[in-house]
Amino acid sequence: MENLTALIKRRDEQHDAYLKTNLHVEELLAASSPPSSPVRDASRSSGASGSQTTLSRPAWRHHSIGLDSVITSSASRATGEGSDDEEDGEEYYVQTPLEKQQYDHDGFRQHLRSFRFSSAARTLLRGVLDDPVLLSKPTLFPTRGGPVADRSHLSHHQVFEVGTDGAPLLVELPESERPPSNALVIWNTIKDLNVTDHEDSKERNAVGRISVLQEPSPILFGAIHYTMHRYFDVDELYRHLLSPEGSSASFHRALFVIFRFHSLFTR
Repeated sequence: MENLTALIKRRDEQHDAYLKTNLHVEELLAASSPPSSPVRDASRSSGASGSQTTLSRPAWRHHSIGLDSVITSSASRATGEGSDDEEDGEEYYVQTPLEKQQYDHDGFRQHLRSFRFSSAARTLLRGVLDDPVLLSKPTLFPTRGGPVADRSHLSHHQVFEVGTDGAPLLVELPESERPPSNALVIWNTIKDLNVTDHEDSKERNAVGRISVLQEPSPILFGAIHYTMHRYFDVDELYRHLLSPEGSSASFHRALFVIFRFHSLFTR
């Protein structure tokens, strides 16, 4: 009976730690999110031509955004060094890294051509699925900076990789290494995960990821579908995004997917 009580107490402590981290993430996102502009009809979108732009994963840098203080210091998170108390605290968080994820243009193009999209997904991908010229180009994303035809220059994104201490780290490129178009910046942010082997490095792989995308263009809706359909029913999520039910804001829709996990302990 004492063992069961201890397990329940530990579960409650883990849940409290999760809620605390989640609250800090929400506060940070609310403070750092750029102002959004009205969402345009996806049917007005069109592709843009250009040559393929590629970036090597080692070019990415992870920057602390202040959330490392929730549990441990940023130095402890980056190097794996810390006090015994900090190491004990980490057991409240997931320790198994996410599986390696690496997507490319050819796979994305094949996905768009062969996947049986729902009607909602096809609505969001209008101007992409029915454009054979775009699907045959070396890159599926606009490659020039500034305003582009598919309005992907108005899209915003934030991606955080969560370490074993529960601290989210913002993933971004240095200004000098950013590709010319906003769409390519977003694509290169979401297409790779844990592609670098850190076994001989002090840097840790991510055990979680938080992706925030605002006003994605049709081609970016496709990229989200391609990179996440193995893990979520993205067609169902898109259906809810387009559904007139549950929202009175006809000019703007936002979708939050929250997964809650509960544990049951028995003898």
